[in-house]
Amino acid sequence: MRISSLSLAISIAAGVALSGCSGGSVLPLGPGAGGESTDLVTYGLLDQTTDATSVIAGHRLISNTSSILALSATLDHQTRNLNEFTDGVVSLTDSTGDENGVWTDGTTSATPSDALPGNFEYVGLYNITSPNGSGPAIVGVVTPSAAIPASGTANFTGSGFVEGSTLDGGLISTSANSSFTVNLGTKAAFVTLSSLTGTSEFSQLEITGMTLDATDGTITGGTVLLSSGSTDITGATLGTQISTIAAATLFGIESNATTPAEVGGVFHVSGTDGILFGGFLGR
Repeated sequence: MRISSLSLAISIAAGVALSGCSGGSVLPLGPGAGGESTDLVTYGLLDQTTDATSVIAGHRLISNTSSILALSATLDHQTRNLNEFTDGVVSLTDSTGDENGVWTDGTTSATPSDALPGNFEYVGLYNITSPNGSGPAIVGVVTPSAAIPASGTANFTGSGFVEGSTLDGGLISTSANSSFTVNLGTKAAFVTLSSLTGTSEFSQLEITGMTLDATDGTITGGTVLLSSGSTDITGATLGTQISTIAAATLFGIESNATTPAEVGGVFHVSGTDGILFGGFLGR
């Protein structure tokens, strides 16, 4: 029997090797949880190869620009057929995929990245290459609204990356630990990237003031803060006229069927003296 995933929306980006699991969590659907039936519906993992079809989505960050584009597609898990992958700028349909998880139509390609560690099951970072702009994209199976509690706090930890350049520090390419927190009652969220390697210009990057939309699991908005120890060095690093765009999404569902399993997002911040972009995953 073919089981279709819930139609969901995603947002993205940090590199990660996908888990080799082929199962999924079970989501009970009943009154107040997406339907009147109490049947159990399999909620598929991103890389599973069972007979299931998912509507997937995400965001693509076009490198060296301030553009973050929302993407969508359908995925047949058994055949790895990626159909109508589009973000309004590029489109991609691949009826087979390959043994390494790459989708391509000969012009546009989506390649999974293992740049950062993490045992993520519902979300992964893909590098999108296209004549119309290349960059990282977070792609996954989003948490259904029925599994996003209306109160409490959700915490996730994982990995992240930061790239870009500044007037004083030159080129930056660094990995980091990520910590993401969302207050499910107030919908306020923030992410911290710390223990950065590859740069001494700042020790921590935070994105504060993000807001959760519990109807689709997306988290947007926010302001970047760069610090060295306890000192705010955002202006000293990036100059003036600082602009931030960021987007994240809750992915998957825990076995208790009431809690999001993972989170992932991307960001871009620019000022008169520098540009930084990157992403993160957490679980």
